Amino acid sequence: MKISGKLLITISLITIGMMVGNVTAQTKKDFNVGYKFSNGLAKIYVNEKYGFLNREGELAFPCIFDYANDFTNNFSIVRLNDKYGIISINGLQLVEFDYDYIESYSNGLALFKKDGKFGYMNEDGKEVIPATFDYAMSFSENLAVVKINNQFGFIDKKGEVKIEPEYEFLSSFSGDLALIKKDGKFGYINNKGKIVIAPVYDQATNFKEGLATVRQDGKSHLISNKNKTITDLGYESIGPFTNGTAVFSNNGKFGLINNKGREVVSNLDYIEESSEGLLAFQLNDRWGFMDNKGTILIAPSYERVRGFSHGLAAVANNKKYGFIDNKGKVIVPLMFDYANDFSEGFACVKFQNSFIYLNEKGVEKIEISKAIGTQDQLNVKFNESQNGTLISSIDLYR
Repeated sequence: MKISGKLLITISLITIGMMVGNVTAQTKKDFNVGYKFSNGLAKIYVNEKYGFLNREGELAFPCIFDYANDFTNNFSIVRLNDKYGIISINGLQLVEFDYDYIESYSNGLALFKKDGKFGYMNEDGKEVIPATFDYAMSFSENLAVVKINNQFGFIDKKGEVKIEPEYEFLSSFSGDLALIKKDGKFGYINNKGKIVIAPVYDQATNFKEGLATVRQDGKSHLISNKNKTITDLGYESIGPFTNGTAVFSNNGKFGLINNKGREVVSNLDYIEESSEGLLAFQLNDRWGFMDNKGTILIAPSYERVRGFSHGLAAVANNKKYGFIDNKGKVIVPLMFDYANDFSEGFACVKFQNSFIYLNEKGVEKIEISKAIGTQDQLNVKFNESQNGTLISSIDLYR
């Protein structure tokens, strides 16, 4: 679908109750597509505003939002006139634009900030835990970190305190343990609030796959959730475990360590975290891919790479991008100026002045000319005869 000249797009069932009348916005001619599809829609950025495209390349939501999350479970958190609200995928306003901040739903509740305080709303947009907290985090394992009188504790989904606020820092629970900070040192508690690993570490991470990284005396080590030290050697850093391995660094070089504390591979220039079971690694300024046993599956021959998604990874040489499969076969030639990951069957690439969405066979499905991003004015019209305010059309003028 090519878009140029004067574009008139009719939008139906987009109810945004707080906007009225006709709005004409002067623009700075910024333009970006490039975002992934989620719930059948992809963000688009035109003239410093966000909207959404559908899978046919049509403008499903006009570019009127200051900020927009990807759609998840058929809703999106958006910001308009410096206030956050929530819209549904069919355009209905679910939560009024009345909040300083809203976070994505977790365990059925969304964290929000209003008038400088934090609280929680349910999926109907009803505030079920009042905004009384100085700081708070999203729910995880049906508990949420909150700050009361400058100390951190946990509440349940009824808003009742389950673990008293007595810590300088708390993380969400992960693997039935939560990271704490007390008297300047880090340790761990269980979901009953009992300290199970004493706070003796200078730094620490959440547990993942039963292991956590702790730092003491300038070196990082692995410990188990039973507080057993896994590594004999100390490292500069150790990342989180994925599929039984973690990335470590020492003396400016990177490697992999397994969950027994043994080094799988070392002396690489850099390693990215795993995606679809493969890790990108850099050696002598070139990138390739290996598995979590350190076996090289795709030789380091690219200047840049992205992670695998839907069995394909974007790679680049001579500043041109294409896609390879997990065997290293080139599926889409390296001819694009930019390429994003595949999501819901599409990947966005940039070719000269156009953004193009390709399917997984490399076939062009949607083309969006940069002409849409060089408009001088964006005119949004509203029909006030409906309940709320119905956006009836959008004109993009050259």
